[in-house]
Amino acid sequence: MFWGGIVLGRKTDLISFPASVTAGNYVDLVLEPIVGTWRGAHGENFTFMQDNAPPHTSNLARHYLETKGIAILDWSAFPPDLNPIERMRPELVFDQMTAEFGF
Repeated sequence: MFWGGIVLGRKTDLISFPASVTAGNYVDLVLEPIVGTWRGAHGENFTFMQDNAPPHTSNLARHYLETKGIAILDWSAFPPDLNPIERMRPELVFDQMTAEFGF
């Protein structure tokens, strides 16, 4: 499982999760190192968009975002074709494979 993001027209590196995405590794691998940094760089007007996947809506993730003052724009997981990151998925996967395997 991978996670990727878009901010101000730029894409993040892909984050690879071990086995499955849990609330704990979502906070540890995505929210703390990436989203927290974005919030610091963009100030109080920063809004984070995520779908309603269980790790995203967990008490642990919501608590982290609330304590950091990060506003959340909730977004349904369906239909996924309306989510901007879904349109970039093929490019992100290709970039990751190129980086890891030299394709």
